[in-house]
Amino acid sequence: MFTSLHRALGISSIDEFTAEMIDQLVERQVAEAPDLDFKAKLPSKDALTVGDLKKDLCALANIGGGVIV
Repeated sequence: MFTSLHRALGISSIDEFTAEMIDQLVERQVAEAPDLDFKAKLPSKDALTVGDLKKDLCALANIGGGVIV
C-alpha cells in the first residue's frame, strides 16, 4: 500500500509502518498535508465527542483518504 506517509518520506510502498518512519518524519520536520495529519496523543474516550479527531477523520474521508500519525 502506498500512502501519503510514503510520499512524504520519498519511500516505496511497504506493508507495515515502522517506528523508524515516524523518526524520519520528525527529523525531516515533515509538514502536515490535506492527506497527512499528526497527533501528539490519542484523545481520551470522553474527548472523542468534542475533540478534533472526529473532524480530522471526516476531512480525510472527504478527500478520499489519508493517514493520521
